[in-house]
Amino acid sequence: VHALNRHDKDRGVITLKEVSRGQLFKFRERVFRKEELKRTRYVCLDMKNKRRYLISQIAEVELLKESA
Repeated sequence: VHALNRHDKDRGVITLKEVSRGQLFKFRERVFRKEELKRTRYVCLDMKNKRRYLISQIAEVELLKESA
């Protein structure tokens, strides 16, 4: 999947693997902060309910700008 996505650079889609640790991103209409890698998935903190979720590193996400 990652190899095929390299050919879709014009779409502007990025994967969770490309997001820096600690950066905010939007996935499925929710805002998360990327934390640590656990094998093939990243531990991500949901900023609204403060729960941690495992999200695949090839998930397509929208990068958010840091606010304050």
